[in-house]
Amino acid sequence: MIKGIEGLIVGVLFVKLRKLRGITRYLVTTIIAIISALIIGFIGVNYYSGRTILSSSELNIANVIVIPPSSMAIIIPQYLWIILAIGLGALVLIVGTLKTLEVSVALLQ
Repeated sequence: MIKGIEGLIVGVLFVKLRKLRGITRYLVTTIIAIISALIIGFIGVNYYSGRTILSSSELNIANVIVIPPSSMAIIIPQYLWIILAIGLGALVLIVGTLKTLEVSVALLQ
């Protein structure tokens, strides 16, 4: 259900953005880039940063190879999410402001 709604929103935005020309297209693209970057940065920094533990259960391959369970602690830094947010914003700006729609679609495929 969520993927269907997401696809609908992206489809509607794509059709509407395709019809825009000139400064309006750049303005809308810039707003979308800023909002998406802020959302990724905010959620990543506040909810997905810090110490976490990766663990696995026992892996038994045909009763021949048995890999015991293990765990590992890692730290996900806040600057990782800031870099990802900047990269996402730049990607949205680049793809959204290209002159031809065919080039934008080709880059996304």
